[in-house]
Amino acid sequence: MRPEKKQFGFTLMELLMVMGVVAILAVASLSVWKNNRNHMIFSQSKNDVILALEKARSRAEIGFQKDINSKCQGVNVNGSTLIISEKCGINCDTVCGNSDEIYLAASVVNSSDFPVNFKRITGETTETTEKTITVTYGGQTSRIKVKPDGAIYEVMP
Repeated sequence: MRPEKKQFGFTLMELLMVMGVVAILAVASLSVWKNNRNHMIFSQSKNDVILALEKARSRAEIGFQKDINSKCQGVNVNGSTLIISEKCGINCDTVCGNSDEIYLAASVVNSSDFPVNFKRITGETTETTEKTITVTYGGQTSRIKVKPDGAIYEVMP
């Protein structure tokens, strides 16, 4: 009678089980990462819209101007870019000074509410009614409102 040798190692079944568990964990973590990434892009884009509006209002309140004919500071949308610029003309409808651009990863849904123009010195808007800007990305939506007095606030969906 020969003594039995002890074998060290894993069986094929054990290896397949471990590989299956690792695959399940990888798929779950990828899904969580993707959702987190979408939320971060949405939040950043929403904050960029608010920042652009705040920057234009702030510039209007302090009388920031490079062009002597500037009467307003405005925010407009061109594709996926927010444009902050000095405005002039009777109704602040013409870009007369330099512009700053902010790229958005999200889309601004109802861009018909652009441009938003803030009057020089007072910081109020040139509109008589409140404007609503809707930002959408990855199934998430947020509404940002601008009142005629220049107040900017986010409406939770």
